Amino acid sequence: MRAAYTAVLIGVLVVCCVAGRHSHTPAGIEETNMPDIATLNRSVFGDQQNSSYLPVSGTIQGNEVWFRESLLEPGGGRSPIHLGLRGQHLFVSYGDLVAVLDRNDGSVNWTRQVRSNYASTITDDGIVTLDHVGYFVLLGYDGQPAAEKPLTGVNQHTQLHFIRDLKRETIYSSQAYPKPTNAPGQTMEIPPFQFLRYIAERREVIWRYRIEGIGRGTLVTRDNKRVYMFTTNRFHAFPIDAESDEQVSEVEFDSISSFSLDADGNALVVDIVENVTQLKQVAPSGEVGWVVSFEQGQPSNQPPASSLDGFVYMVVGSNLHQIRDGEIIWTYPLPASVDDIAITVLADNSVLAAAGTALVHVSATGEEILTKWLDTPIGTRPIMDEDGRVYYGGSDGIHCLK
Repeated sequence: MRAAYTAVLIGVLVVCCVAGRHSHTPAGIEETNMPDIATLNRSVFGDQQNSSYLPVSGTIQGNEVWFRESLLEPGGGRSPIHLGLRGQHLFVSYGDLVAVLDRNDGSVNWTRQVRSNYASTITDDGIVTLDHVGYFVLLGYDGQPAAEKPLTGVNQHTQLHFIRDLKRETIYSSQAYPKPTNAPGQTMEIPPFQFLRYIAERREVIWRYRIEGIGRGTLVTRDNKRVYMFTTNRFHAFPIDAESDEQVSEVEFDSISSFSLDADGNALVVDIVENVTQLKQVAPSGEVGWVVSFEQGQPSNQPPASSLDGFVYMVVGSNLHQIRDGEIIWTYPLPASVDDIAITVLADNSVLAAAGTALVHVSATGEEILTKWLDTPIGTRPIMDEDGRVYYGGSDGIHCLK
């Protein structure tokens, strides 16, 4: 499971692309609101805060509702990378293939082979993605392109970290892949990690911000007012409508392992300091709210999860920790190694955990609600819908439990 959570320049992303550019460009795409349930973007963590939070809750008995065999060719042996929900649609991503299923019975609406180096986001109207020539595309729920726009500086050799289409402009962050060196000893040049405010119809850049170094990801606060761009040892924060580099604040760390944002717009950064794992809550200004140190245990590559009530959840070693205001409230041992654990926080502050071959539900007070042992390891972060049904993927296929 660890590969699905590794955030590197050339990472595994979800994409839905079309065969080529169309002969026309529609007038534009209306503002797309971020979904409440889940998104398919550069991460698998539920929203553009990496929070791993879902605004639903429920208690499951572990009874199977339906099972859909793997959507790959027989013998493919790969688990989906992640799942997402929007209305009655269940999105399944294998990285190089994406599918839309009916969440009620698991029937397949459509599948599409995709490129694996572009981001996709679920909206009310479909999946926002790029085609192979760098056009912003809205792929409808029927699997067909519904609208498109050109983006400057984006092509098949670009990692797109974030994109948001507004009524007047498109905002996005990207980084071109480094070009291979031609001679021994030659230093590889890393293209800048950049953020743009862009009017596609006029091909006009309102503002461009460039960062040296490898981009790890771009997050947006829950109120849609501030952007964070993360590298391997810094974050750069600025208003989403910034027009000048003078509006950017920069905060340095030792070595960033993972990152997310809490409900108040603070950064939650896992910083490795002299081989000690530290979880830090840091304001955009750089003011540190609190620090929790873990002397032992490897931190999960999953970013710190958080709820709307101020609780933060983090896996170190095999232990799930609930934290509030810099204090560990409780610790729950999970029956798997850190590489095989992925969690989802629910609205009642309970936690769903994929732990190897076990699906575990832990209460808000750190007590076991359910442990269901399975035949095959879980390969995705488990998600829940508003009816209390849980979905997860493995090498055998996709499961729905109630």
